Amino acid sequence: MTFARLNNSYLVELWTFIKYALTGVFNTVLTYLVYVILVYIHMQPSLSLAIGYLIGMISSYAINSRWTFKKTTNPWSYFWRFLIINLLILVLSEVTLHELLHVIHSADIAQLINVIPMTLIGFLSNRFLVFVPSASSTSLKGSQTGVSIPAKLNGFQKELFIFSLITVVIQHLWLTFTSLVELLLHKERVNWYNLFIGNYRHWDSGWYVEIARNGFITLKQTAFWPLYPLFMRITHDVTQTGYAASGIIVSFIAFVFFLYFLGRIATIEFGPHVARATILLFAFFPTAYYFDAVYTESLFMVFCVAAIDRAMANKFWTAGLLASLATLTRNTGVFLDLILLFEYLRHRDMNLHFWTSVWWKKLNTQVFALTLPAVFLSLYMIYLKNLTGHFLAFLTAEKYWHRQYMPLWDTYYLSWLRMIHSSGWFHEYFFTEVSMVTLAICMAIIGMRYVRRSYRQLSWWLYLIVVLWIASTEPSMNAKDYLVSFPRYILMLFPGFIYLGSAANYVRATPLIVVLFAIGLGFLGNMFFHGVWIA
Repeated sequence: MTFARLNNSYLVELWTFIKYALTGVFNTVLTYLVYVILVYIHMQPSLSLAIGYLIGMISSYAINSRWTFKKTTNPWSYFWRFLIINLLILVLSEVTLHELLHVIHSADIAQLINVIPMTLIGFLSNRFLVFVPSASSTSLKGSQTGVSIPAKLNGFQKELFIFSLITVVIQHLWLTFTSLVELLLHKERVNWYNLFIGNYRHWDSGWYVEIARNGFITLKQTAFWPLYPLFMRITHDVTQTGYAASGIIVSFIAFVFFLYFLGRIATIEFGPHVARATILLFAFFPTAYYFDAVYTESLFMVFCVAAIDRAMANKFWTAGLLASLATLTRNTGVFLDLILLFEYLRHRDMNLHFWTSVWWKKLNTQVFALTLPAVFLSLYMIYLKNLTGHFLAFLTAEKYWHRQYMPLWDTYYLSWLRMIHSSGWFHEYFFTEVSMVTLAICMAIIGMRYVRRSYRQLSWWLYLIVVLWIASTEPSMNAKDYLVSFPRYILMLFPGFIYLGSAANYVRATPLIVVLFAIGLGFLGNMFFHGVWIA
């Protein structure tokens, strides 16, 4: 995509948003005029308001479908989606306004604050969830159709990238908005540095900044993997920005491309509707602020899904290299080889009968690409041996955090007990941990319906199980926190979010879940911004 065409796409989206906002103003005036007229002729106010709102909604649908989003072919086929989603937005608006009135006693100011996120949520919901082609009319289907990957993504890649970029921008604006509201509610002075940089560098961020600035010096630092601080250092040298700001730049760019490649692989397997749902669910997940922060999440995930995208396109040397870069960002990247192996078997039309001579004859030179993550990991371990005297320094460093292995059922059960017997903030935090590991288990259960679908889905599900197990079986025994960091580690479970997106799309619950996730994101994000330990 050329810069001019990309820039034109931005202008088109901006103009669409302006038309949506103008339509909202017009329909608000129309609703009010109908209400005034009906009250003037002595109709009951509550009934007048209901009729006015109904007329305003019908007008909104007609104008948005014809003018804003230009759906000229059978536009009324979108009406039920429009009605359900906009009623959900209305309910959300009422809830948030009610909560704001508890702390802002001026109804006008409260509504002025409330209207900004509601307008953004309304635009995104209508743009990408209401006025889109129906599943039956699109040529983008699941993997069972046998259509080639380029054909499936043809004409959808630009839209997917724009959607990913807009989603990241709005997610970041939402975090900024909730942070501003929290400051205003507590009558605190707005610190612009903290709002855009300082808020995003807490806890482990300090380690990455220090490594980016000085390199690895101590054994304890080797618990943090090298590629993200290396990218921070390069960005710092090129842009001359601070190390924290450089980390945020790396995270932002990687976040956009992560959602784009996530959308690509979700589109190939489940279609564009599930892809959009997955992107929204991931971006507004309650701990998704880590994608914006000075943390490895964005960079690690973009390497993961890009590696899988290339493997799906039969580009295994590129996939192997990307999986290697993921491994140098987070050690769990090495498990991507599980997906790459099954993708290789699928492309070579091979089964699991490796004990037969026919199986071995089908191998080609691309199979060596699968060894790249292990090779890169081995080279890094040699570097650690020279630096610290330990090949497995990253495991030795974990002793500083008193981590040890404990089976999933034990961590899950003991976390439930701690939550039940705790109070105050500790109860809320343990509830967050237990809720998220429960959600991850539900993702794995949902994914079971796809296991028999293909080697690809079998490998995705196995990867989900392996990473889920590793992420939830390393309790920190000094704090007796049995699911420590899991609210962050759940962000690695990209197959689970695709399964969740598929289920949400099937029951038409994506907007509601995204709204609930966004509320949780604002709440947990603000706690993280204030230095409270969240994952």
